[in-house]
Amino acid sequence: MRKLEWSDKLNLGIADIDDEHKKLLKIANALINASSRGRGKEVINDILGKLREYTVYHFYDEEKFMTSIDYPGLMEHAREHEWLKERVKEYRRALYKKLKVDPEKVRRFLKEWLIDHILGMDMKIAAYIRERETKSS
Repeated sequence: MRKLEWSDKLNLGIADIDDEHKKLLKIANALINASSRGRGKEVINDILGKLREYTVYHFYDEEKFMTSIDYPGLMEHAREHEWLKERVKEYRRALYKKLKVDPEKVRRFLKEWLIDHILGMDMKIAAYIRERETKSS
C-alpha cells in the first residue's frame, strides 16, 4: 500500500503548521504500514489513538492561528476539523467493536483527510495571508 508523500506543494509557508502537517503525515504512514502488514488491531488502534491526539493538538493550533490573523473562513474550517475528528473516532469505535476495517479504505481516508485538506482548506489560509500582505505593501 502506498505511503502518503510530503511535497513542496503542501507547504503553506507557515513553519509551525507545516511542521505539524509533516508529523501528521508520519503518524498516518505508520498507520498505513501497520494496516498493510496486517499488524494486530491493538497496534492499529494505538496508532489511531496517537493520530487522534495529535490531530486535536494540531487543529487547536491551526484554529488559534486563524483567529490571530482574523481569517474569515475560520468557522467553515473548524467544522471540517470536527468532521475529520469524528471520522477518526468512527474508525476507533469499529476497531473497539472488533469490526473489520479495510486498510485501503483507511489509506484513502487518510489521503483525503491530510493531503486533500491541506491542498484545499489549508491553502486558503496561505492565500489569505498573501492577499493581506499584498494589500498592506
